[in-house]
Amino acid sequence: MVATACSSAAVPCDEVEITTGENGLPDLDGCEFTFAVENAYLPFNFIDAETGEAMGWDYDVFNYMGELMNFTPVYFQQLGTE
Repeated sequence: MVATACSSAAVPCDEVEITTGENGLPDLDGCEFTFAVENAYLPFNFIDAETGEAMGWDYDVFNYMGELMNFTPVYFQQLGTE
């Protein structure tokens, strides 16, 4: 799993002024934060066979972090180690 603040769409998190939110956590002003996932590690990140939806613990945690820190998680499927 790789996380990066670089994104080609909207405003990347490395281009916003980081302030402190009312909850005491960094407020990233709605920027996009990109996470690389393989979708190959049940229960952490995988594709549901019935729905085709990406899901798992990683998605749940990063989505929740996005709510707490005011950023939009963007997921990039990374295959292998390259």
